[in-house]
Formats: sequence, structure tokens, C-alpha cells
Amino acid sequence: MKSKRGSKLNDYLSDSDDKKRGISFRADNACEMHGSEIDNSEVIIAEVKKSLSSNSKRSLIKLLIGILLVASVIMLFGGILKYNELEAERKRLEHELADLEAEIDELQYLIDSPVDYDYIVRIAREKLNLYLPDEIIYYSDINE
Repeated sequence: MKSKRGSKLNDYLSDSDDKKRGISFRADNACEMHGSEIDNSEVIIAEVKKSLSSNSKRSLIKLLIGILLVASVIMLFGGILKYNELEAERKRLEHELADLEAEIDELQYLIDSPVDYDYIVRIAREKLNLYLPDEIIYYSDINE
């Protein structure tokens, strides 16, 4: 009678959706392994739980791997954006450095140039907006 119940149960389980999900077991073998005093339904429930727990472990592992992949991609794009920002900042600072070096060269030329009449006239015109008495000054609003 035990084998009859087990074979009917096996026929039922082979046609069910559980077989498609990878849950397969044999009630006859399970009863023999656990002893004759355990009811077939308890064995079936235990096998289903065991099979479901392994499927849920696999699903959990797949979920964790997916989360790690998504986090890795997000961090990669964040790193690329940060790199681009830093590269733009580096280029801006290089241009600023070139401008400051040109200004230093100009100031060094002014320091090294001799203090003579031409130097005094040039500084008076550039810094103090002074002109010689015989010069004619024209103002134009074109540049403004």
C-alpha cells in the first residue's frame, strides 16, 4: 500500500509545476530513508521545504550578485564623472599657471630694466595716466 501511494504521488508530482521549477523527489525513497513510521505527506513536505530553501538561497545569491553589479556600475560612472571634473579643473589651473608665469616674466622684465628717462615716461603713462605737455590726447568711446 505504501508503494501504491508513493507511485500515485510520484505520477502527480511529475506532471505538476514543481517539476518545472526543479523540485523533484521520490516519496518511496524518502519513506525508506526516514523509516516506515513517518507518514508520506510529512516526508513530501520536508522535501519540498528543502528544495524551496535551496531555490531561495540561489535566488538570494542571484539578487546579491545583481545588487553588487548595479552598485559597481554606479560607482564606475561616479568615478568617471569625478575624473572628468578633475581633468577640467587641471586644464583650468594649467591655463591660470601659464597666465601667472607670463605676468611674472613681465614683472621680472620691469625689475631688470634700467631706470632711465624712457622707463619713467612709460610708467607715468601706464600707471599714472600722465602725458607730456606737447602731446595731444584723443578719447574714443569705440572700445567701451
